[in-house]
Amino acid sequence: MATLDGPSTSRGYSSSSSSDEECPHRENELDYSHSEMESFEITFANFSRRDGGKIGRLSLSHNRLRVIPRKISIFKNIQYLDISGNQIDTISAEILSLTHLKVLIAKNNRLTADAVPKDLYQLAELQQLNLGGNPLGRVPEVLSVMKGLTYLHMGSCEIQEIPKNINRLDKLEVLYLGGNRIAEVPEELGFLESLQSLYLNDNQITVLPTTVAHLSQLRSLSLHKNQLSTLPSEIIKLANLREVSLREK
Repeated sequence: MATLDGPSTSRGYSSSSSSDEECPHRENELDYSHSEMESFEITFANFSRRDGGKIGRLSLSHNRLRVIPRKISIFKNIQYLDISGNQIDTISAEILSLTHLKVLIAKNNRLTADAVPKDLYQLAELQQLNLGGNPLGRVPEVLSVMKGLTYLHMGSCEIQEIPKNINRLDKLEVLYLGGNRIAEVPEELGFLESLQSLYLNDNQITVLPTTVAHLSQLRSLSLHKNQLSTLPSEIIKLANLREVSLREK
């Protein structure tokens, strides 16, 4: 599973291929990260909808943006959007126009759970979502119906509870919930049948449910810096498990 951070590209517009037909798996990239941008509208004032439609990857990370701008809709075909490291406190409805979006990185902003739109499920092609480092406070309710997600990162988000309906995300392969305030793991988490990597480190967990033995695809389990004194014996049934982290420091 690739990470959500991805390689940086040169600032400005660049084409990864002379034509989409020659190399359909590569995309045109636009990288405006670390550019001290405060106003999206001013920066892209002369950028046409036709030009925007050619872009597949857009990075606006580490700027001074406070909102997702209305004009973002000109990038109607992007599959990858990085808005991390800004001052965004609301994911506005304009993002719903990006119907081809597969990867959304919104880590290290100012988002609470209520700031995540209830209609986010309309991004039907979204597979990877990174909300880490935001003061969410709880898992946004809309995530339970986003069944296309394969990667979900909500580390260091002040989350206290894993909702029982987490088991609806049956395509999830990576779940990162490290660095929160979670004390209890619901039995339902054990029914994420596609899960390969589970990060529950740096929480307040005292016991794991025996249902973790149902995570037949699990390869990596991170549990360090919790309050666990023992693990369920059923964990030995996890034939694919290659790594368990229990270190205290």
